[in-house]
Amino acid sequence: MAILGPFLLGVLFLSELFVLGAFGYWGFHMVSGFSKYVLCLVAPLLVAIFWGMLLSPKASIPIPISLRTLLQLTVFAAGAFALYTSGHSKSALIFFLIASIDLLLIRFFRL
Repeated sequence: MAILGPFLLGVLFLSELFVLGAFGYWGFHMVSGFSKYVLCLVAPLLVAIFWGMLLSPKASIPIPISLRTLLQLTVFAAGAFALYTSGHSKSALIFFLIASIDLLLIRFFRL
């Protein structure tokens, strides 16, 4: 458990970064013109604000762990859907599987 805990938490952190990148990629490729640059920055920013306020360990709005887990899975699913709609279906599936299994293992081991 001494190695597994930090590994799982590291994968969760990378999943959080990846979901921000997925929303940025989606924003850049879903619209054209100047708005793609705006959406590329605004979409991940909104997700980061939502994550920081509700889902981070030191969130400003505390919520029960079960609701936090459900919302985290929802954000990961939305990020995977953003990748899927951008034409990266295999990457979306792999990302969602890794992120969701990792999160569920973290909750199972109470990390």
